Formats: sequence, C-alpha cells, structure tokens
Amino acid sequence: MLQSAPSIAEEIKYGGILFSSRAAFCGVFPYAGHVTLEFSAGASLPDRYRLLQGQGKLRRHIKLFAVPDIQDRHVAEYVELARQAADA
Repeated sequence: MLQSAPSIAEEIKYGGILFSSRAAFCGVFPYAGHVTLEFSAGASLPDRYRLLQGQGKLRRHIKLFAVPDIQDRHVAEYVELARQAADA
C-alpha cells in the first residue's frame, strides 16, 4: 500500500493500522476470523465489484478471510480509489 504514493503515512490507531494521505482513507483491522479493510469515505467510492459492505453515512469495508482475498476482492483497486478521493 505504501508503494502506491510516497505521501502515505501510517499509524497505529483504533486497534489497527490507519493510512492517510491528505486525509485518512483506509485502515486495516484484525478480528478473530478475518481482517477488515475499512474505507473512511467508502460510501462515496465507486463499487464496481459490489464488494463494499456497510450502511453508515461515510464508511464502508471489505472483509478478508484468506490471503487470496486480497487479489480476488480487488483490494489494490479499492485502496487506490480511496487514496485518490482523500487527495482530491
């Protein structure tokens, strides 16, 4: 994730790792049976693959259960969309 843009900062917060550019855009949070990739402004992201979950005003997330989910659930594409939105 950090390779996608040199301006990305990371910090341990809320029990996970929060990534920021101009604003916080993504976080990775571990749970007992999965890892959640949380998008701060996920409700406004295009969801081409219909993978974003959540009903809140702003946030959406993708649950990852195994390493292949990273590619199968298009994580790199969603992270880049979220970073671009944070930088806009």
